[in-house]
Amino acid sequence: MEKPITISVVIPAYNAEKYIARAIESVLRQNRKADEVIVVDDGSTDGTGEAVRRFGESVVYIHQENAGASAARNAGIRAAQNEWIALLDGDDEWLENHLETHRGVLERNRELVWSTGAFIRCECDDDVQRLDPRPDRMQKALKLLDGKEHFDYFEAFVNYCTGWTGTMVIKKTALVDAEMFSTDMPRINDIDMWMRIANLYPEIGFVSTPTAIYHEHVPGSIVKTYTDKKYLCDFIDQIGRAHV
Repeated sequence: MEKPITISVVIPAYNAEKYIARAIESVLRQNRKADEVIVVDDGSTDGTGEAVRRFGESVVYIHQENAGASAARNAGIRAAQNEWIALLDGDDEWLENHLETHRGVLERNRELVWSTGAFIRCECDDDVQRLDPRPDRMQKALKLLDGKEHFDYFEAFVNYCTGWTGTMVIKKTALVDAEMFSTDMPRINDIDMWMRIANLYPEIGFVSTPTAIYHEHVPGSIVKTYTDKKYLCDFIDQIGRAHV
């Protein structure tokens, strides 16, 4: 019998004093506990560090000079002591079944090196929640699964069924093979990372029930900060160069 997989949780945080405790508590409440929880403070100027240190030895705290979310994720991944990495941003949260559910998919499908899944989008201003993928897209996801627990990332991508950063659980070696998160891209660096992993390992596990909550419109978030269309153009250029 193969051993259960072990998971390090990596949480990048920048000026997340208002939200970081919520994120950490959602990790510590998991039905099946994380093997390690790492918070990388990306040069915060508020009380983020103090808020994290209140959790004591249950959380590994790393502080670095401000270098962006990609650099913070990379620092946490490099420091991680376990075979698998689960990603969560400092202003988002998981439902209690997140790690248990994704572990199950990955332990039943040992050929996979990553998984993703459905989640809940929460509008921070009015607490409106909606399922992602939405019902019509979920039907496409289920059709792609065809009774399995995994599908081709690129087929899922064009059908808007590839989850989001907070639903990703990835083997550390796969992240290294794909050369980690790009520190040259302040936005869309996550999709860039998934594309590079998918080029090497196209099959990805998928959980069709939501296990995480993405809080939209958080002040100071990457989506709010980097709004210029040039970031999309840079992403397209980078993908094009990768396929030349």
